Amino acid sequence: MRNRAAWIAGALGAAGVVYRALRRGPKLAADPRADDLRRKLDDSKQLVEEREEFESGETAVDEVETSAKE
Repeated sequence: MRNRAAWIAGALGAAGVVYRALRRGPKLAADPRADDLRRKLDDSKQLVEEREEFESGETAVDEVETSAKE
């Protein structure tokens, strides 16, 4: 009885996997707006890197306060 139940459960699991694979359908064409958003994201990443580089030359507020107290 357990052997038969295992086979049935395995068959149902395999059928579920096949059903989900067939149900997905073809991929849609790329949206041109997505390419524009990707380009903007890449541009913003460059700006963040430039800002971090610029701010690395500045003295942090914590460092200023400790040096003023001494």
